[in-house]
Amino acid sequence: MVKEQTHFDMGVVSANCAVFDKSGQKVFVAAEDKVIRVFNLTTGAKEGELKGHEEAVLDLCWDHGKENYLVSASADCSFRIWKNQVPGNYFRKYYSIAERSKPGT
Repeated sequence: MVKEQTHFDMGVVSANCAVFDKSGQKVFVAAEDKVIRVFNLTTGAKEGELKGHEEAVLDLCWDHGKENYLVSASADCSFRIWKNQVPGNYFRKYYSIAERSKPGT
């Protein structure tokens, strides 16, 4: 039998994908409103948001290597690579294929 451990309040926004971080203490949720939300698994509290996509975030994937990058794919025809820059300040956009492919960049 499967038992619910906890749940997260996304409000009125649809969640498309969720992935655990390397520590297993946080879950990152991709949403229709262009935002990736970070939730604490122990408390259930939202701890942060990653913003940068221009359309819905459809999928997430971790590279659990040394750098621990998070990759997000969006309906805006881009993917972004996020990297933790500062402890307590979660992830910042590291690279975007959409920006890189624009003329003049």
